[in-house]
Amino acid sequence: MLTQGERFVPLADVPGKATLYVLRDNLVVGRGLDLDILINGETLTTLQPGAYHATHVAPGELRFGAAARRGKGPLLSGIEPDQLTGNLLLTMNVAANRTYYVTVEEGLGSVLLEPLSYEEAWERLPELRKTGTL
Repeated sequence: MLTQGERFVPLADVPGKATLYVLRDNLVVGRGLDLDILINGETLTTLQPGAYHATHVAPGELRFGAAARRGKGPLLSGIEPDQLTGNLLLTMNVAANRTYYVTVEEGLGSVLLEPLSYEEAWERLPELRKTGTL
């Protein structure tokens, strides 16, 4: 079950690790669709619209993918719940002791993961809620 937690609180750095934020804006398109965000084939988190996830990762290459699942409420998406599984949407090389931001954007029938600048991320993060799993 997904929970939406507190508003944005920066994640403390961990020496030797990269800090990663994944953001999903609260847009009309994509409502009713939960997106599992995968890194190197493993599920990192599930994002609902209007949520972010923060974590620490080992330095190196990160291969991002996504899998769609039907969430609560009416579905306002052109993506079928099993359409995205296994797709490589973004590859990034991350270094220790640095912070990275990635945005998840949905169009009708597609999902795009893109790096964000510090300025863009910090403008959006206060409007989002932290996501976790129970």
